[in-house]
Parts: sequence; structure tokens; C-alpha cells
Amino acid sequence: MASSASVAMAGPCVEPSPSPLGAPDVLPHVVNTVASLNLGCRLDLRKIALEAWNTEYKLKRRPVLIMRIREPRTTALVFENGNILCSGAAE
Repeated sequence: MASSASVAMAGPCVEPSPSPLGAPDVLPHVVNTVASLNLGCRLDLRKIALEAWNTEYKLKRRPVLIMRIREPRTTALVFENGNILCSGAAE
């Protein structure tokens, strides 16, 4: 069974004009990367915060553990239910 998908365009699509070298004038540049995963188990955020480096855990503010990695510059939000959301790691 074939399925068809449609995409709504915000405006007219204009072809980029070629540069003298034949490459398009517009080149993609990664500014952010986002990844999410579910570990399938509950996590003890307090224990992780006490044993891991570069973590921030303020239960009264919100029930999430924040882990920061310096290189590549990335932040992970770790939730008690096993969900992890990573963002950053730009070029």
C-alpha cells in the first residue's frame, strides 16, 4: 500500500543562483543537533548527580538532571522515567 505525504511550503521555492564555480550560493551549516532516547527504566537522578561530573540537579525547581559536556559543547536533560534529550554539538 503506497502512502503519499505532502509538505506545506511557507512561500515560493526559488532555485539558488549558481556561483562562478558551479556550486550553489547557499550551503547548509549545522547550528544545532538534537537527539532523544528512552532507556526503558527509571533512573535515580540524585545518585547520578552525586557521582557524575558537570551535573546540575535542583529537585525543587524541576525534576530533571542537567548534564553538560564541554567538547563538543552539548547539554543533556535526563528525566527520572529514563528519557534523555541531548542538544548542542554544533560545528
